[in-house]
Amino acid sequence: MKRPYLAAALLLCLTGCSRETVPADTQPPTETAPVTEAETSSPSETPTAAGQDRFTTPDAPAAPTEPPEDAVQYRALLTTLLTDNVLPDGKEVELGKPEETTFAVTDMDGDGKPELLLRLHSADTCQELLYGTDADGFLKAELKANAEVSWFTGGVATEADEAGDYTGAFVPYTLWEYEADVDGYRCAAYVNALSRAALAAEDNEDEYPEEADTSSSGTVYYIGSDLPSDVTEYTAWHDTWAEGAETLTPECLPLTEENIAAVLP
Repeated sequence: MKRPYLAAALLLCLTGCSRETVPADTQPPTETAPVTEAETSSPSETPTAAGQDRFTTPDAPAAPTEPPEDAVQYRALLTTLLTDNVLPDGKEVELGKPEETTFAVTDMDGDGKPELLLRLHSADTCQELLYGTDADGFLKAELKANAEVSWFTGGVATEADEAGDYTGAFVPYTLWEYEADVDGYRCAAYVNALSRAALAAEDNEDEYPEEADTSSSGTVYYIGSDLPSDVTEYTAWHDTWAEGAETLTPECLPLTEENIAAVLP
């Protein structure tokens, strides 16, 4: 940037204005302060006593972090199961093919903390187990099912029962509901059905409770009791927990050393 007094001097010369000047050899010498090494160095190159840049602060090394307690417990459970075929309760299981035993670490009950979902599906075994940790960091089982489980938002799950008799197209199931005070699931109801057509196929149609089938739907339902209910009663009860609930589809991985290390490093 041009200095103002230099610009003014140049203007005077161009306009022919004359002014008496002092000969160059009579001008007093200008004293120049010695230039120090510090002044010629850029700020970023000036070292401090510690040998570091005085204007920049080096990044401090990140403090090592310990894995959360639940991750430690889940990794130990999966590793023991993979190497020794033993569950936390001491039960021995046959794992079968690698793809038949899968797991996922995610929040299944909606409490904001990750649980360990373990699926043991093979020719001889069909189990779904959900583990969490208590307030002291110890492993605890939240749900143990001996059949395939469907999981829903809102802390609800259904365990299918393929062994129902005379149920027609209806598949009996157990309804599980999460209880925050115990941090686990409780059995809310076992739901069964009775089909008139299924009974008729076995010449047992006279056993069908016609008086309970007020809608003449051909099927009555048993909701946690031995008393048959009409389809309208079943639908109303079903909506109390199913309406607004969304199906959870956790991404389960085969139980291998590589997957354990990737999910629970």
